[in-house]
Amino acid sequence: MVCDILTHLVQNSGTLISAKIRVFEDREKTFDYCKRLEQTGICMLTIHGRTRFQNKERIGNADWDFIRRIKTALKIPVISNGSVREFKDVEKCLKATGCDGVMSAEGILENPSLFNGEELEDMDRITAEYVDFVQKYPDQIMFMKSHLFKLLHSGLKVHTDLRGRLAMGRTFEEFAGIVKEMG
Repeated sequence: MVCDILTHLVQNSGTLISAKIRVFEDREKTFDYCKRLEQTGICMLTIHGRTRFQNKERIGNADWDFIRRIKTALKIPVISNGSVREFKDVEKCLKATGCDGVMSAEGILENPSLFNGEELEDMDRITAEYVDFVQKYPDQIMFMKSHLFKLLHSGLKVHTDLRGRLAMGRTFEEFAGIVKEMG
């Protein structure tokens, strides 16, 4: 069904279509699926190198060797996703997979400067800047809470009292106060 949907989108949308998948436990099934996805006409494929069951305490490393195998077999650009937490991981991933690019989710949320090629920037400054943006461009307050949990991830491991307050917080003022205390 996914291949039918993608084929329809490619043929009828008038725009470039890409797809992102996670690997299956059965790597051969994943490999065949990737080849079928390429045949839909998509312009690019992103592959997360962990299964959907590899999360929370079972996270493990992304399977960069398998992503390399897929990249070698496909003609379209392939983006690797998974196990990228700092800039040196970007370089390692590109070398290990041969992919055309790297995607990061959790890593970039915890370290917005991940792709700048330098050491981690001052997270207190980045988080304070984020709070200023939220004040200037308000959004749903629960988005702010979610982003702060990511931005303050390392600090909240140490300041567990603030983690609890962040979890219970409901207002911009509460969240801004926690950020100020962390700084």
